[in-house]
Amino acid sequence: MRILVLLILIVSSAMGAEPRSGAYVIGDSLKTSVYLNEYAYLFEDSKSNMHFSDAMELMKSEGLKQGVPQNLSFQESTYWYIIPIKHQMQLEADYYLSIEYPLLDDVRVFIIDQASSNIRASYQLGDTYPFHDRLFDHPYFVIPLKFQPDDSAIIIFRIESSSALNVPISIAPATIFSEKFAHQSILQGIVVGVLLIMFVYNLFISIALKEGMYALLAVAFLSFMFFYVSFHGIAFHYLWPTFSKWNGISIPFFVFLTVLFFTLLVERMFSFRSTVSRYHSILIITRYFLMAQLLLVFFIPYKYSISIAISSVFFCTAIGLGFAIYAYKQGVKAARFFLLSFSLITIGVIFWALNITGILVDWHLPSVAAHLTAIVCSAIFSLALTDRINIEKKEKIDAEFKSQQYFERYKELYDSSEEAHFTVNLDGGIKSTNTAFLNIVGAKSTEELLSCSYNLFTDLFVDAGSQEKFKQLIDEPAKSGFLELEAKALSGGKVWLKVPLQSLTKTSDGHIRGSFLDVSHAKQQSNKVKFLNIYDPLTYLLNRQSIMNYLSRALLNMYPDERNHAFVIVNLDYFKNINQHLGTKVGNKVLTDVSKIMVDLFRDYDKIARISADEFAVLLQNCREKDALNILEKLKNNIKNKVRHSESKSRPLTASIGVTMLNGNEKDAETVLKLAVAACDIAKETGRDKVVFYHHCTDLIEKKNTDELVIEKIHHALQNDEFILYKQSIMPLKPSDNSERFEVLIRMKDGDELLSPGLFLPVAEAYDLIPLIDKWVIENVFKFISKTNESNSNISQININLSGKTLSDSSLLNFIVEQASKYQIQRSLVCFEITESSAIAQLSHCIELIQSLRKDGFRFALDDFGSGHTSYSYLRSLPVDSIKIDGAFIRESLTDPFDKALVKSITDISHVIGLTVVAEFVETREAVERLVELNVDYAQGYYFDKPSPLS
Repeated sequence: MRILVLLILIVSSAMGAEPRSGAYVIGDSLKTSVYLNEYAYLFEDSKSNMHFSDAMELMKSEGLKQGVPQNLSFQESTYWYIIPIKHQMQLEADYYLSIEYPLLDDVRVFIIDQASSNIRASYQLGDTYPFHDRLFDHPYFVIPLKFQPDDSAIIIFRIESSSALNVPISIAPATIFSEKFAHQSILQGIVVGVLLIMFVYNLFISIALKEGMYALLAVAFLSFMFFYVSFHGIAFHYLWPTFSKWNGISIPFFVFLTVLFFTLLVERMFSFRSTVSRYHSILIITRYFLMAQLLLVFFIPYKYSISIAISSVFFCTAIGLGFAIYAYKQGVKAARFFLLSFSLITIGVIFWALNITGILVDWHLPSVAAHLTAIVCSAIFSLALTDRINIEKKEKIDAEFKSQQYFERYKELYDSSEEAHFTVNLDGGIKSTNTAFLNIVGAKSTEELLSCSYNLFTDLFVDAGSQEKFKQLIDEPAKSGFLELEAKALSGGKVWLKVPLQSLTKTSDGHIRGSFLDVSHAKQQSNKVKFLNIYDPLTYLLNRQSIMNYLSRALLNMYPDERNHAFVIVNLDYFKNINQHLGTKVGNKVLTDVSKIMVDLFRDYDKIARISADEFAVLLQNCREKDALNILEKLKNNIKNKVRHSESKSRPLTASIGVTMLNGNEKDAETVLKLAVAACDIAKETGRDKVVFYHHCTDLIEKKNTDELVIEKIHHALQNDEFILYKQSIMPLKPSDNSERFEVLIRMKDGDELLSPGLFLPVAEAYDLIPLIDKWVIENVFKFISKTNESNSNISQININLSGKTLSDSSLLNFIVEQASKYQIQRSLVCFEITESSAIAQLSHCIELIQSLRKDGFRFALDDFGSGHTSYSYLRSLPVDSIKIDGAFIRESLTDPFDKALVKSITDISHVIGLTVVAEFVETREAVERLVELNVDYAQGYYFDKPSPLS
């Protein structure tokens, strides 16, 4: 009732009250959040007895000025904020008015209609009231505003708080408000998430490593997180919305708790250094002071608690920073991270304290500083702690290592851990043993051996012979040496023992003392090494070295010209694809399946080996060529029909097999291996899935060897720029054309000689090297054109040959364009010659390439026309500029009427579709006259000139 009367008085007092000029004006649009403090009038009510009417009357005072700072620090008075707002937009609009500081005790809001002076709405807010009483579900104090077109209102706040009076008042459209605080919530969520992760991580590390300092750091992070969410109103919103009293206590409480655990952490961190420990009394006093404050915070007023909390933060941060500086100067490496951490914390604390005390009025700057400090320091503190613990552990490990060294020296003298020591009576009954002995026999304790009446002589050794040898050593001790004996454990397992002969002694009290070593592992390793020296570990076939040894012995025992042995290489076709696409597990299964087939097929005295990843070797002893062929054909078929590397039956595994028959004249095993490998290569190159004997394909192998020499020379020439360009003129048969045209030819250096194209180009074509040569020619011709352009030469066209494989190279187009741009050549000077057969073989691709390059200005000629798929329809399909008639027709055109008619037909049709015609291999004056008669445009051949170096 009293509130209602007060509101009536307020309304009546407000009647006729004229707001001062300087109201905040909302224009045609408001697209961002605006702070209204500079538009606010501030009135101090020191006795907290002002009424609304008093505030309105004070607005009329001439001495009052607008512009209120966001932060007034700690104040005991009540303050009135009055903000006039004019809404000049022509549409109805919704806004949110918010105080972006969650720690105000009592906030009362009145929204007054300026025109009628009526109260539109009033609200009572504050963190001393349950959170659920708020109008808007938000950590800050948010009030909805609704404006009509050309509307005006006066917003009045009555605020009192025992904390710092931080009053950043903002207004924003609903969408902007949602976006702004969504971003802020994400940032706060990131900070809280980081702190929670660091808490869980350090707690887990603490449990895993049993290291208490990680637990202290975890709790410190958790405490700081609770302080953070309390300070930003998040905790009141989500954690304790009905406990408003606790909400006021929570901030200083969690400040004290955070500082307490960081103080304990600092104390523990530097406690291992004697140079620092004498200052621990400061930390101990601080610790008890903070513990007392944790209790007193429930009984003393908030403004005193928060003041003490700020002082404690400053003091403890200074202590931590001082300890870090001191420790760093004393050479404590771990202090470098602490120094960085406490430096950052000091900056964050300064920002926070300056804001709380009102020196720094902007609320958002310390908030951002807190975010960054929390995130960065979380990571750095964890690094610092890890670094400190690692250093401490390293020192402990160093100390333990030194102790261990002394202990090992002691053990070497008295009870070596490597030897099993025992004491038995004369009958072999156990008296005492050490751990090594128990491990060897498989007993848990000496008592277990005593309980089962274990006897060293009868229960340890495998056979009576070993037992007798051991007893003989006892009766007739040797001064030096070792004896290896096979023994057994209680479980029945076998072990090998190495007995130092000098260790066995009889004592004066009727006992036998001695020792032995368990060398089972060494024995196994020795056997494994012996096995691997002979066999392949996957297939258990012989390895490469073993079969080469067998082959060498077979060669030594053979007579010259004796053909009774065969050496075989079996290579699995496309085995690399199996490993790449199906995995090594499938590949290994294939290899073991093939090895089983070979073991089952070959005779017991034949030698089978796996000599590489996908290659096997077989020495067929006492085997004629006919028998070898039969058994190897069977092997080939078995591999194809029985080995499956996928579910598809249409993808059988095949093998290429090479064989060389031994005749007793071979030099050595390596020579035989090379012959068999060469035969296997021929099997692969001639279709795979074949059996090839070396002496049946010597011509192919010789050619292959010759080709390999040529290939090596081609690679050498490409790497060392040892090709030479030649040219042969293309002469006009009509006197009107005086420009220079020629075709570029190539030669290759071979020492002091030059090789003609026929000696290396076919090999380059066969082994896919021709695209590299063609690209070399293109680049060097372009380089030549670039130089001749500077000398204003009379060249009008240079022809460059392109092979079929070069045409299919997907990078050719880009290469030509790049080189042309690099050397800045005139494109029309270059004419690429392509043979008719290669163009027809890849017609669509060839047309696309020609069109692309012709658009760029290059020309094309169809070479050897008439020799291949001759069809006049191709002349329309291929966008070329000229054709070159195959030389075979030119030579016969003088005597053969058919060839003469064919040349004329080609020339006439070419002229009809606008192509120029070139005749090749023109060697006589009569041929020139006949070509002129047939209306051919150009001629090329030895009649005019022979190829000469391009210079």
